[in-house]
Amino acid sequence: MQEIEVSAGIIEYEDTGGSGPVVVLLHGLAMDGSVWRYVVRELRADHRCVVPTMPLGSHRRPMREDADLSPHGIAKLQAEFLAALDLRDVTLVGNDSGIFQLTAGCYPERIARLVLTPCEAFENFPPGLPGRTAEVGIKMPGGTFLLAQTLRVHALRRLPFTFGWMAKRPIPHEIFDVWLRPLQTQRGSAAISASSCIPSTTGTCSLRLSASAALTVRRSWSGRRKTASCLPSTGGGLSSCSHRGG
Repeated sequence: MQEIEVSAGIIEYEDTGGSGPVVVLLHGLAMDGSVWRYVVRELRADHRCVVPTMPLGSHRRPMREDADLSPHGIAKLQAEFLAALDLRDVTLVGNDSGIFQLTAGCYPERIARLVLTPCEAFENFPPGLPGRTAEVGIKMPGGTFLLAQTLRVHALRRLPFTFGWMAKRPIPHEIFDVWLRPLQTQRGSAAISASSCIPSTTGTCSLRLSASAALTVRRSWSGRRKTASCLPSTGGGLSSCSHRGG
């Protein structure tokens, strides 16, 4: 595992290297880059896969006390990570957490393509039963630590309001153990910020592109794929998209 320092602290990441197109794969809440292990295995032969562990609960290196871990703060952190590695023409792929959409909207300079897999979007933030469970735990003093302790019981990991509805197939417990260990053993140092899970005043996690951005956006959702080549309007919103796929 490699490391690089950004304004909030040390970010660990995997980089397969090579001269192929750059794909940056981002994980969700209480997960790390291993969620992409099978995807990396398929892509690494002809792509450079970069997989950071962002401060969303499963990070082993604590962030600085004054680090901004709000959605917009983490979006800025993701942009800093791309800049620190001087990654360009990036295909940015996100799952579960929708914060990467803010990264693409606010810091599009290094991003050429955006891939949306099932994730938070618009008013569905935090999403579904797992998101509401996480929100309640994070709002309570010590709630994140206590919630992580309950997930030592394997059966609880596959309930609808934890991780049960978040994967088509059961997640191996050895993967769960790695994801949860920082939250279970490093109280405080790997804490999730409440603002990372609780909606901002706008109540949305929406994609807005700057006037200079033009991205190809691919959506992969519940086994269906759709590609949209999106061009910005002069006002900074999306003005037109041409779709392909079902």
